[in-house]
Amino acid sequence: MIKKRYVCMLAAFCAFFLLAGCQGEARFPVYPMEDLEGHREVLSIDGVQYQRDLAKYGDGQACYYSDDDHYVWTLARGRGEQIGVCGEGAEGGGGLAVYEVAGDEERRFLYTQPRKYSFGGVEGRLWMREDVSLGSPEAETVSAVTVVYGEEESASIQTDDPALIAALLEAYSGGGEQAEGPFLERDGWSGISLILHHKDYPFLQYRIKYRCHPVQGRAVFCQSDKRTWSALPEEWVGFLTDWQDVRQ
Repeated sequence: MIKKRYVCMLAAFCAFFLLAGCQGEARFPVYPMEDLEGHREVLSIDGVQYQRDLAKYGDGQACYYSDDDHYVWTLARGRGEQIGVCGEGAEGGGGLAVYEVAGDEERRFLYTQPRKYSFGGVEGRLWMREDVSLGSPEAETVSAVTVVYGEEESASIQTDDPALIAALLEAYSGGGEQAEGPFLERDGWSGISLILHHKDYPFLQYRIKYRCHPVQGRAVFCQSDKRTWSALPEEWVGFLTDWQDVRQ
């Protein structure tokens, strides 16, 4: 009798949580997502269309989804609230969860990621409203640059000097002298990141890898192809060397 009662209680317990889970998922609307010609995807939210262009992947422009958080625009403040689901299998617990972007009160961008775990990493996607444009960083669209030492977000310095920003982006767009050397070796070279902040969309950031050698007075950054290293402008070498001296 006791065993039978235990089994009934366990079954009721499981049914309760199963029903609660189903009700929790049901509160999110399912939004239509479709593939268009020209390697484009469109997500429709209450009559407003959001898009991302798959054709731009790998060309150094804004790819609209995370690529190891480098060389693409990513979320500076993280995700916001979940507002729905979309994609294949969304009605059955699969597909993608649709989130607002933290700090974007006008909902110009949305962010999606798979609801179920899959091997090979999580593909987060950044969607743009149909009337919004987003390209690679330019002097006119970058408000400031934060220099971060390694993974220490607290060990950083920021500049909003227009001349420094313009010099960096001119070099990044191809105007920098190509550099050669063992930059990946740890001996004397410090691994640091340059984080570019968008002027119009402060909730977005663009991260560039670079390395600095204070003793040699050299600083190089990696282009978006991740194979080519270019020399940072002289004014940046001085700026970074002074910062390194203060840190030490």
